Amino acid sequence: MPSVIVSWSGQCSELFVRENLCWKLEELAELSHGYFEVPPPIRRFDHTIRGNILISGSLFSTPPSSSDLVRVYESLPQEVDPPGFELRVAGPLRQKLMKIHEDLFSISQVDLYGIEFRLFDGRFLYEDDDRVSFVFLRMEDYPELDGAIVYVEDHNQCQFYENEMIRQADWFLGRPRVHLRYYCESWMDMLLGWIKHFYIPNLNYWRYKELPGYEIFSNIDPTDSELRDEFFEVLKEGFHEEVRNWSGIAAEASEFWRRIREIQQQEEEP
Repeated sequence: MPSVIVSWSGQCSELFVRENLCWKLEELAELSHGYFEVPPPIRRFDHTIRGNILISGSLFSTPPSSSDLVRVYESLPQEVDPPGFELRVAGPLRQKLMKIHEDLFSISQVDLYGIEFRLFDGRFLYEDDDRVSFVFLRMEDYPELDGAIVYVEDHNQCQFYENEMIRQADWFLGRPRVHLRYYCESWMDMLLGWIKHFYIPNLNYWRYKELPGYEIFSNIDPTDSELRDEFFEVLKEGFHEEVRNWSGIAAEASEFWRRIREIQQQEEEP
Protein backbone atom coordinates (compact mmCIF):
# COMPACT_ATOMS: atom_id res chain seq x y z
CA MET A 1 0.00 0.00 0.00
CA PRO A 2 1.12 3.61 -0.51
CA SER A 3 1.51 6.14 2.27
CA VAL A 4 -1.61 7.33 4.03
CA ILE A 5 -2.79 10.53 5.67
CA VAL A 6 -4.41 9.67 8.99
CA SER A 7 -6.85 12.39 10.02
CA TRP A 8 -9.08 12.96 13.00
CA SER A 9 -11.67 15.40 14.29
CA GLY A 10 -13.71 15.82 17.42
CA GLN A 11 -14.86 18.19 20.08
CA CYS A 12 -14.43 18.29 23.85
CA SER A 13 -15.65 21.31 25.79
CA GLU A 14 -14.88 19.87 29.24
CA LEU A 15 -11.68 21.45 30.56
CA PHE A 16 -11.01 18.62 33.04
CA VAL A 17 -11.11 16.00 30.28
CA ARG A 18 -8.86 18.03 27.99
CA GLU A 19 -6.30 18.57 30.73
CA ASN A 20 -6.20 14.91 31.73
CA LEU A 21 -5.80 13.77 28.12
CA CYS A 22 -2.99 16.25 27.49
CA TRP A 23 -1.16 15.16 30.65
CA LYS A 24 -1.16 11.63 29.28
CA LEU A 25 -0.11 12.72 25.80
CA GLU A 26 2.78 14.63 27.38
CA GLU A 27 4.28 11.24 28.26
CA LEU A 28 4.00 10.08 24.65
CA ALA A 29 5.43 13.36 23.42
CA GLU A 30 8.50 13.05 25.63
CA LEU A 31 8.91 9.40 24.61
CA SER A 32 8.72 10.19 20.90
CA HIS A 33 10.95 13.27 21.03
CA GLY A 34 13.49 11.37 23.08
CA TYR A 35 14.37 9.26 20.02
CA PHE A 36 15.50 12.28 17.99
CA GLU A 37 19.23 12.91 17.96
CA VAL A 38 18.43 16.51 18.80
CA PRO A 39 14.98 16.46 20.44
CA PRO A 40 12.71 19.13 18.94
CA PRO A 41 10.60 21.22 21.31
CA ILE A 42 7.16 19.94 22.19
CA ARG A 43 4.53 22.53 21.28
CA ARG A 44 2.34 23.32 24.27
CA PHE A 45 -0.63 25.66 24.08
CA ASP A 46 -2.38 27.49 26.88
CA HIS A 47 -2.57 30.96 25.48
CA THR A 48 -4.27 33.32 23.05
CA ILE A 49 -3.18 33.81 19.46
CA ARG A 50 -3.99 37.02 17.59
CA GLY A 51 -3.86 38.40 14.08
CA ASN A 52 -5.29 37.25 10.79
CA ILE A 53 -6.52 33.82 11.92
CA LEU A 54 -8.25 31.55 9.41
CA ILE A 55 -10.35 28.57 10.50
CA SER A 56 -11.24 25.67 8.22
CA GLY A 57 -14.95 25.02 7.83
CA SER A 58 -14.21 21.31 8.28
CA LEU A 59 -13.88 21.95 12.02
CA PHE A 60 -17.53 22.77 12.53
CA SER A 61 -19.44 20.01 14.28
CA THR A 62 -22.53 21.34 12.46
CA PRO A 63 -22.08 23.66 9.47
CA PRO A 64 -23.73 27.05 10.05
CA SER A 65 -27.13 27.32 8.42
CA SER A 66 -27.97 30.13 6.05
CA SER A 67 -30.10 31.72 8.80
CA ASP A 68 -26.98 32.00 10.97
CA LEU A 69 -25.08 33.97 8.35
CA VAL A 70 -25.75 37.63 7.76
CA ARG A 71 -24.11 39.91 5.24
CA VAL A 72 -21.90 42.36 7.11
CA TYR A 73 -21.73 44.78 4.22
CA GLU A 74 -25.46 45.45 3.81
CA SER A 75 -25.08 48.87 5.39
CA LEU A 76 -21.86 49.75 3.56
CA PRO A 77 -21.64 51.91 0.43
CA GLN A 78 -21.96 49.93 -2.80
CA GLU A 79 -18.40 50.76 -3.87
CA VAL A 80 -16.99 48.90 -0.83
CA ASP A 81 -16.00 45.31 -1.59
CA PRO A 82 -17.89 42.75 0.51
CA PRO A 83 -15.58 41.40 3.24
CA GLY A 84 -17.58 38.27 3.94
CA PHE A 85 -20.21 37.08 6.37
CA GLU A 86 -20.58 37.30 10.11
CA LEU A 87 -21.59 34.26 12.09
CA ARG A 88 -24.32 35.46 14.44
CA VAL A 89 -24.71 33.78 17.83
CA ALA A 90 -26.84 34.50 20.87
CA GLY A 91 -25.45 36.72 23.60
CA PRO A 92 -22.66 39.32 23.57
CA LEU A 93 -19.74 38.61 21.25
CA ARG A 94 -16.12 38.89 22.32
CA GLN A 95 -14.78 38.22 18.83
CA LYS A 96 -16.62 38.10 15.53
CA LEU A 97 -16.22 35.04 13.37
CA MET A 98 -16.46 35.91 9.68
CA LYS A 99 -17.11 33.64 6.75
CA ILE A 100 -14.70 34.88 4.09
CA HIS A 101 -14.85 32.02 1.60
CA GLU A 102 -16.80 28.87 0.89
CA ASP A 103 -14.90 26.87 3.51
CA LEU A 104 -12.88 29.50 5.39
CA PHE A 105 -13.71 31.59 8.42
CA SER A 106 -11.74 34.44 9.93
CA ILE A 107 -11.34 35.69 13.50
CA SER A 108 -8.84 38.08 15.09
CA GLN A 109 -8.26 36.28 18.37
CA VAL A 110 -8.75 32.77 19.76
CA ASP A 111 -7.71 30.82 22.85
CA LEU A 112 -5.91 27.48 22.46
CA TYR A 113 -5.14 24.70 24.90
CA GLY A 114 -3.36 21.43 24.22
CA ILE A 115 -0.25 19.74 22.92
CA GLU A 116 1.40 18.91 19.61
CA PHE A 117 4.35 16.57 19.19
CA ARG A 118 6.28 14.98 16.37
CA LEU A 119 5.89 11.25 15.85
CA PHE A 120 9.43 9.90 15.56
CA ASP A 121 10.18 7.92 12.40
CA GLY A 122 13.85 7.10 11.86
CA ARG A 123 13.34 7.14 8.10
CA PHE A 124 12.47 10.88 8.26
CA LEU A 125 10.21 10.56 5.23
CA TYR A 126 7.66 13.23 6.16
CA GLU A 127 9.45 15.61 8.50
CA ASP A 128 7.02 18.44 7.75
CA ASP A 129 3.96 16.25 8.18
CA ASP A 130 4.71 14.12 11.25
CA ARG A 131 2.88 16.20 13.86
CA VAL A 132 0.29 14.72 16.21
CA SER A 133 -2.00 17.49 17.42
CA PHE A 134 -4.49 17.53 20.25
CA VAL A 135 -4.90 21.27 20.55
CA PHE A 136 -8.38 22.49 21.51
CA LEU A 137 -10.17 25.71 20.65
CA ARG A 138 -11.62 27.63 23.57
CA MET A 139 -14.58 29.52 22.09
CA GLU A 140 -17.48 29.61 24.52
CA ASP A 141 -19.27 32.14 22.33
CA TYR A 142 -19.36 29.60 19.50
CA PRO A 143 -20.64 26.20 20.69
CA GLU A 144 -20.13 24.84 17.16
CA LEU A 145 -16.37 25.24 17.63
CA ASP A 146 -15.77 25.23 21.37
CA GLY A 147 -13.45 22.35 22.21
CA ALA A 148 -12.76 21.44 18.57
CA ILE A 149 -9.40 19.73 17.97
CA VAL A 150 -7.21 21.72 15.59
CA TYR A 151 -3.95 21.56 13.64
CA VAL A 152 -2.16 24.86 14.27
CA GLU A 153 -0.21 26.31 11.34
CA ASP A 154 1.77 29.50 11.92
CA HIS A 155 2.56 32.03 9.19
CA ASN A 156 5.64 30.17 7.95
CA GLN A 157 3.73 26.89 7.74
CA CYS A 158 0.92 28.66 5.88
CA GLN A 159 3.34 29.31 2.99
CA PHE A 160 3.11 25.65 1.95
CA TYR A 161 -0.58 25.96 1.03
CA GLU A 162 -1.80 26.70 -2.48
CA ASN A 163 -4.66 28.88 -1.25
CA GLU A 164 -3.51 32.49 -1.38
CA MET A 165 -5.79 33.51 1.50
CA ILE A 166 -4.12 30.93 3.75
CA ARG A 167 -0.63 32.01 2.64
CA GLN A 168 -1.43 35.56 3.74
CA ALA A 169 -2.73 34.46 7.16
CA ASP A 170 -0.88 34.73 10.44
CA TRP A 171 -2.44 31.45 11.57
CA PHE A 172 -4.47 28.68 9.99
CA LEU A 173 -6.45 26.22 12.10
CA GLY A 174 -7.35 23.05 10.24
CA ARG A 175 -8.16 19.39 10.78
CA PRO A 176 -5.38 17.37 12.47
CA ARG A 177 -3.49 14.82 10.39
CA VAL A 178 -0.27 12.82 10.25
CA HIS A 179 1.46 11.26 7.23
CA LEU A 180 2.41 7.59 7.68
CA ARG A 181 3.84 4.79 5.58
CA TYR A 182 3.57 1.31 7.16
CA TYR A 183 5.34 2.36 10.35
CA CYS A 184 2.97 3.10 13.28
CA GLU A 185 -0.17 2.81 11.16
CA SER A 186 -1.96 0.23 13.35
CA TRP A 187 -0.43 1.78 16.44
CA MET A 188 -2.00 5.13 15.49
CA ASP A 189 -5.38 3.39 15.14
CA MET A 190 -5.04 2.12 18.70
CA LEU A 191 -3.98 5.52 20.07
CA LEU A 192 -6.93 7.29 18.46
CA GLY A 193 -9.29 4.51 19.49
CA TRP A 194 -8.06 4.78 23.09
CA ILE A 195 -8.63 8.56 23.06
CA LYS A 196 -12.10 8.13 21.58
CA HIS A 197 -13.17 5.46 24.05
CA PHE A 198 -11.85 6.99 27.25
CA TYR A 199 -11.80 10.74 26.59
CA ILE A 200 -13.61 12.07 23.50
CA PRO A 201 -16.58 9.87 22.48
CA ASN A 202 -17.34 11.94 19.37
CA LEU A 203 -13.78 11.63 18.03
CA ASN A 204 -13.77 10.42 14.46
CA TYR A 205 -10.64 9.20 12.72
CA TRP A 206 -9.78 7.79 9.32
CA ARG A 207 -7.08 5.53 7.86
CA TYR A 208 -8.35 3.92 4.66
CA LYS A 209 -11.71 3.67 6.47
CA GLU A 210 -13.44 5.23 9.45
CA LEU A 211 -12.48 4.09 12.94
CA PRO A 212 -10.08 1.27 11.99
CA GLY A 213 -9.43 -1.12 14.87
CA TYR A 214 -11.99 0.46 17.16
CA GLU A 215 -13.88 -2.80 17.59
CA ILE A 216 -11.38 -3.98 20.22
CA PHE A 217 -12.90 -1.44 22.62
CA SER A 218 -16.46 -2.74 22.20
CA ASN A 219 -16.55 -4.65 25.52
CA ILE A 220 -14.45 -2.22 27.58
CA ASP A 221 -16.07 0.03 30.17
CA PRO A 222 -15.10 3.63 29.24
CA THR A 223 -15.27 4.63 32.92
CA ASP A 224 -12.69 2.03 33.99
CA SER A 225 -9.72 4.32 34.70
CA GLU A 226 -7.47 1.45 35.79
CA LEU A 227 -7.93 -0.36 32.50
CA ARG A 228 -7.53 2.95 30.63
CA ASP A 229 -4.12 3.50 32.24
CA GLU A 230 -3.06 -0.11 31.64
CA PHE A 231 -3.92 0.27 27.97
CA PHE A 232 -1.89 3.46 27.85
CA GLU A 233 1.17 1.64 29.17
CA VAL A 234 0.68 -0.92 26.40
CA LEU A 235 0.56 1.94 23.89
CA LYS A 236 3.87 3.32 25.15
CA GLU A 237 5.50 -0.09 24.96
CA GLY A 238 3.99 -0.57 21.52
CA PHE A 239 5.65 2.61 20.35
CA HIS A 240 8.99 1.34 21.69
CA GLU A 241 8.45 -1.83 19.66
CA GLU A 242 7.62 0.10 16.49
CA VAL A 243 10.85 2.10 16.78
CA ARG A 244 12.94 -1.01 17.52
CA ASN A 245 11.41 -3.10 14.74
CA TRP A 246 11.93 -0.38 12.16
CA SER A 247 15.37 0.75 13.29
CA GLY A 248 17.28 -1.24 10.66
CA ILE A 249 14.92 -0.24 7.86
CA ALA A 250 15.01 3.34 9.14
CA ALA A 251 18.81 3.44 8.95
CA GLU A 252 18.75 2.15 5.36
CA ALA A 253 16.00 4.54 4.33
CA SER A 254 17.71 7.50 6.00
CA GLU A 255 20.96 6.78 4.15
CA PHE A 256 19.07 6.35 0.88
CA TRP A 257 17.33 9.72 1.18
CA ARG A 258 20.56 11.40 2.30
CA ARG A 259 22.18 10.29 -0.95
CA ILE A 260 19.19 11.44 -2.97
CA ARG A 261 19.39 14.89 -1.38
CA GLU A 262 23.12 15.06 -2.13
CA ILE A 263 22.45 14.24 -5.79
CA GLN A 264 19.71 16.89 -5.93
CA GLN A 265 22.04 19.48 -4.44
CA GLN A 266 24.77 18.61 -6.93
CA GLU A 267 22.32 19.01 -9.83
CA GLU A 268 21.21 22.39 -8.50
CA GLU A 269 24.75 23.71 -8.21
CA PRO A 270 25.85 25.92 -11.16
